[in-house]
Amino acid sequence: MHNSIFEVTEPIPDDWTALPFGVPLPNNACRVVDDTGADCPDWVPGEYWVSGRGIARGYRGRPDLTAERFVEHDGRIWYRTGDLVRYWPDGTLEFVGRADHRVKISGYRVELGEVETALRRVPGVRTAVAALIAVSGESDVLAAQVCADDASVTAEGIRQALADLVPAHMIPRHITVVERIGFTDAGKLDRRAVARELESAVSQSQRPGHRAPSTPLQSALATIVGDLLGRQNIGIDDDFFALGGDSVLATQAVARIRAWLDAPDIMVADIFANRTVSALAAVLGAGERDPGRLDQVAELYLEVIGMDAESVLAASQQPAKS
Repeated sequence: MHNSIFEVTEPIPDDWTALPFGVPLPNNACRVVDDTGADCPDWVPGEYWVSGRGIARGYRGRPDLTAERFVEHDGRIWYRTGDLVRYWPDGTLEFVGRADHRVKISGYRVELGEVETALRRVPGVRTAVAALIAVSGESDVLAAQVCADDASVTAEGIRQALADLVPAHMIPRHITVVERIGFTDAGKLDRRAVARELESAVSQSQRPGHRAPSTPLQSALATIVGDLLGRQNIGIDDDFFALGGDSVLATQAVARIRAWLDAPDIMVADIFANRTVSALAAVLGAGERDPGRLDQVAELYLEVIGMDAESVLAASQQPAKS
């Protein structure tokens, strides 16, 4: 099915990873539609609907699929392609992924295709596949498998490069660099196989590199961060932003640390500069005249949050010691 055309008259820009869909052919029409069926404005991704003389009547022997994919709108029959595209201001359609590759990470809707596009823009990266991986006891994790042209390309280097290209929640928490990515018999990327390999890699990486909090202050910070991010077993080397943190959550973390750990001098900038529990605890401790005070406050905080409501009420009614 051919419904659009993109004319290439000049050398393709180096940062392009694929050609746009272009503009509709004569006697054809296109829509970019959101979840409510409304048209999306420029730059906002939505499902690609097509209509015109080149559209089939339905799926042979599949009335259920025909009813799902062929829909009537404004007096025309439209075919829902399942592709995610967006309009450029000049009317050009750009492919950004598949509707079935749209996931939710830390409350954000993310198109895996956009993550893959960003990965391919990193120098040395040839191919990339992103997937959402389930982790026991935690929220789902964004992971990616990358095939690189250069042996010097590393997972950490890719993450650093992505920080200039996409928001923090779109940077995969786990990245594996491989020599090749498998394809199906139909010549498409074998996403199921990649997802299985990533699941194994993520599972193996969960515990070996994990360092649990070793001081009351580290434990309290890990608890606060984990509560905000909806995660358990936060390690002291886990990156706040790689786990799904952002500027809003950083602001909330600062407010809680100030109030609950009696650390009024902490700033949002401290979270950005010290992204791990270990680094943040060190910064907080360095600013204290009494090295043990924050650990004492943290111990009290951890004790209180471990009490039930009745115990807290009973403790609050006890007379103060003189």
